[in-house]
Parts: sequence; structure tokens; C-alpha cells
Amino acid sequence: MDANDENSEITNLEAACHDFVFHMTDWIRDLEKLASLYDQPAETTREQAKDAITSLLYHASAHIDEAARLYDYLPEPFKKD
Repeated sequence: MDANDENSEITNLEAACHDFVFHMTDWIRDLEKLASLYDQPAETTREQAKDAITSLLYHASAHIDEAARLYDYLPEPFKKD
């Protein structure tokens, strides 16, 4: 391996780390909305509840899947043996 290959690997690793952190943090607001729904369900409107659940199901799950791919771990949780 020459110096250029090593620099390229470091750059790729830095980019992957950056992307991983992004995908693990971009959906924090979605988690906060869901936590608020669970913490104070009586004070949450139906629209707020729908938004919290939809955000987590569609936005957060996509980020979590991508973070798992970057981490090189993508299990099949519903796979039947």
C-alpha cells in the first residue's frame, strides 16, 4: 500500500464516520417528539401523535438502516430460521 492508498482510506473512513454520526443524530427530534407523546399523551393532539409516529417510522428508520449499513451490520430481524 502506498501513501496515496493510505490517504484515500483515511479520507473514506472520515467520510463514513461523518455519515454514520449524521444518520445517528438527524432523527433526534423525531425521538423527542415520540418521547413527548409517551410522556404526556393527554396533552398531545391527534395530529401531533400522528406526526411523531410517522416521523419515527419513515424518517428515523431510514437513517437507522443507513447507519447500520455504514457500520457494516444489517441484520434481518424478521428472518425465519
